[in-house]
Amino acid sequence: KWVDPINAEEMNVINPATEEAVAVVALGGADDVDAAVQAAREAFDSFSSTSRDYRIELLQEIEKALWIIHIH
Repeated sequence: KWVDPINAEEMNVINPATEEAVAVVALGGADDVDAAVQAAREAFDSFSSTSRDYRIELLQEIEKALWIIHIH
């Protein structure tokens, strides 16, 4: 699940060839890391009990979504 960062500070991502900003990313802080670790711990028990085939299918769906984002 994507969540808004606790730390609202952002940074431009710069294309080194053009020196133009191509994206803006949130700079996560210690609170963001702590929240992510806690979420991962909470999800571990249920996710680790899923089948190998389910996890493979899920990863393949994530891969497809990333390719769609990359192409557009």
